[in-house]
Amino acid sequence: MIKRLLTAFFLLLPAAVFSASLTLDDFNNRTWFGPTWGNRPMLVSWASQDSRNVVKATSVGTVENYMIIRSKSFPVEDWQNVVRVRADIKADFVDATSSLKFEMKNNTGGLIQAVTYSNVPNGTWTDIVWDVSPGATPVALLDFVMDGLGANECTYYFDNLRLVMQNGTTQYWDYFESQPMGWSGNGDVVSFNADSPEFLSHNKSTDSANSGAGYFQWQFSAGYAELQITGKNYSWSNYNTLKADVMTSDVLVPMRFTLWYGAKSEGESVDRYAVSTNTWTTMYWPLPQGTTAWNVTEFKAGIVPTALHSNGTYYVDNIIIGKVNVTVVKSTSAAIAMPGSDVTVTLNYANSGDMEATNTYLTDAIPFNCYVPEAAANGSADSVEYFVGSAWQGGHSEAATKIRFKDSFIAAGASGLSVSYKIRIR
Repeated sequence: MIKRLLTAFFLLLPAAVFSASLTLDDFNNRTWFGPTWGNRPMLVSWASQDSRNVVKATSVGTVENYMIIRSKSFPVEDWQNVVRVRADIKADFVDATSSLKFEMKNNTGGLIQAVTYSNVPNGTWTDIVWDVSPGATPVALLDFVMDGLGANECTYYFDNLRLVMQNGTTQYWDYFESQPMGWSGNGDVVSFNADSPEFLSHNKSTDSANSGAGYFQWQFSAGYAELQITGKNYSWSNYNTLKADVMTSDVLVPMRFTLWYGAKSEGESVDRYAVSTNTWTTMYWPLPQGTTAWNVTEFKAGIVPTALHSNGTYYVDNIIIGKVNVTVVKSTSAAIAMPGSDVTVTLNYANSGDMEATNTYLTDAIPFNCYVPEAAANGSADSVEYFVGSAWQGGHSEAATKIRFKDSFIAAGASGLSVSYKIRIR
């Protein structure tokens, strides 16, 4: 008797319209401002100049002969191996004898080192170098002092602040690409200084050429600790996944992202755990359901400590949202077959989204009138499992009622992927 093949497949996703992935923060930029104690009135802004993104310091008076821009205080950093500081500088309308002093300070504002570059060129970009004595620590504040300005209302532009190490390598400390997002601490977060510090550190980063990473320490055994962005209005309805590079000192504390939609607080993500301590790991969180319906007004990255894990450190870098869009097309080598004959089932799949899919399971039910006579090859996937009785197992069994293939990583835009298995008609 000829039997018709009856199969069912769990995943058949329609194509979707989506936006390109969006980098929320790569933590490559610091906060700078102009102190007002006694120096020349000035404005500090992020601007575009000569096809560069820069920090711009403009004097709006001539009362004093100098002006200063200062970094927001940051968690203390170890500069013991730094021998040189460099930055691309352009100065307009400065006096011929103008100088630019670079100052490193500790977390109480005390001066560690000050190095002066004399006779700053006027009207041209210059790679300015300050040779510093190694051993500077703990650095928590930076000043640029623009001195000898004369009676001119002048403008300085700053780009690509980098540190040269004793071994000759260069690390970027600030790209000056854009104004920082303004992360603040929330919950049981340790304050580093009394001066509302920046929750960003260059001590740890996913790349030595990268400027830094978001950072906090947590304390106490209850509650939570997180970095937060508030007072925003983001439309993320076309995204379904958030990923970030995360590092923590404790693998037993859950890490999560929480989204708020005004008064709505249902945007709490699933918990993720680090696989090892003090090691960068790329993690993925499905965006909460409310993201598709409401504008995001706050988002928070943090941890939820437990009573047994009362303190530690947390770093986050490269926060990106995007769209995972896995589609599957199923086919069989025959639509109908005789008892005892074999039919090959093929699952062709792709990811048309702009973000990689991780730990994807392609699960198929075995038709009631069929069984799997032999172990299936992995194909484009990484492993195969069989559902026998009430549990999944790695070993092949003709008693399996379902089969699933696990693909640990499907790249964005990947296509032409497939897995297959053989069924035999009873």
